[in-house]
Amino acid sequence: MCRDKMDEGLGFRGLFVFNQALLAKQGLRLEKNLDSLAARVLKGSYYPTSTFMKADEYVSGSMMWKTLCWGCALLDKGSRMRVGPGSSILIFQDKWIPRPITFKVFTPK
Repeated sequence: MCRDKMDEGLGFRGLFVFNQALLAKQGLRLEKNLDSLAARVLKGSYYPTSTFMKADEYVSGSMMWKTLCWGCALLDKGSRMRVGPGSSILIFQDKWIPRPITFKVFTPK
């Protein structure tokens, strides 16, 4: 499948990365569309007290949940927080500062 069309393949390239990007996109939909059936079912099962981005990957979770968490890891690498009123910001944990190393606040010791 991943061989070039010239080599009698289908010409797909980077299916691993493409699959993770699609799973990250589904994770973003779960984060944005809180009223969708999928978001409500998964929230009730896997993250009843938090958000999708802060949910834990359970060892006993379904294969679907584990792959969504795998996509969430990619989504987390590129996501930043938009600062509004600031009531829900955890200063030392959330990524919200445009610093390329950790994107988190750190203080000198």
